[in-house]
Amino acid sequence: MASPVQDVGELLMRGVALHQQGMFPQARQAYEQVLRVLPSNCDALHLLGTIHLQENDAEKALALIGRALQVNPAFAEAYSNHGLALGKLKRFEEALASHERAIALKPDYVQAYNNKGELLRSMGHLEKALECYDQAIAIRPDYALAYSNRGMVLEQLSRFEEALISLEQAIRIDPQLDIAYTNRGNALKGLNRLEEALQSHDKAIAINTNLAEAYSNRGVVLNLMKRFEEALNNHDKAIALNPDYADAYNNRGVVLMELNQLENALACFDKAIGLRSDFADAIHHKSLLLLDKQQYSEGWGLYEWRLKIQRRLLGFNLTRPMWSGDKSGKRLLIWAEQGVGDQVLYGGLLPELMENPQDKLVVLDKR
Repeated sequence: MASPVQDVGELLMRGVALHQQGMFPQARQAYEQVLRVLPSNCDALHLLGTIHLQENDAEKALALIGRALQVNPAFAEAYSNHGLALGKLKRFEEALASHERAIALKPDYVQAYNNKGELLRSMGHLEKALECYDQAIAIRPDYALAYSNRGMVLEQLSRFEEALISLEQAIRIDPQLDIAYTNRGNALKGLNRLEEALQSHDKAIAINTNLAEAYSNRGVVLNLMKRFEEALNNHDKAIALNPDYADAYNNRGVVLMELNQLENALACFDKAIGLRSDFADAIHHKSLLLLDKQQYSEGWGLYEWRLKIQRRLLGFNLTRPMWSGDKSGKRLLIWAEQGVGDQVLYGGLLPELMENPQDKLVVLDKR
């Protein structure tokens, strides 16, 4: 007769096999059976926590993985997943500390570098995220997902050619990596190669018909091609696949603005903001819509969110405070963020500003 420990080992292995096949309810049942016999089984606690994480129940995941770490404080994989759960709960500094603890415990743990990079990207620290992906690739040069995520960050930094190189490498390593194709489509869009971008999103969908990101990214390209109804259909498909997909609502709102369906567009932006309260793109789009409707008080207030958008003309984030008009001697950055016409119009104020004693750096459109 098998001992209880042997039975637990077999149950755990069965749970792992079911988990790897995506059979979450059956895997959960196996892990829970293990815990009924051995409530402090570290692996079962951690793996059950990862199922809750994959099912977007971050609170339960955090509790279970936290219990696993109490049993084994040197469990690097658990720290990394602990960081993922904290990130989903927007406890970013704690999440960062968890990923760093995972790396300290296991310096060659490439997934931890990748997870840390994803967290930093979500926090808007794009250059630091890039360093994490580079570290992961240095350890494991065939890590396709790190190349894909690296390409996504480069695209967000408007470094489109570099992004394309990184994404092509991801696809060479893993030709079935669906997310790499849609990320490549975004880079091609940035290079104004719209037909190729569309084909790349189509390839992602051919690999994975449930990839919501590919449909919404495809919709963005179709909008640029003035194929508005097709664009709406793609955003609707993305939302059907993932009803909490804030980007899809934002992108759908942009198409509706093109169609002059302003109330419907506003509802989309509000839905996106409701899902992600710090969603700068959606708030910026809402501000433009309100200004167009002559609702100036709210519109101008929200318009300041444009400064929080990560994709900059200059490729960097503004972290310094706005100038209040004081003459403290600090250096001033005078950045022409608007179009060339506005730069010409307001350039006439520069001589007056130059009378102030501060050092000044003026950044203008190269035209």
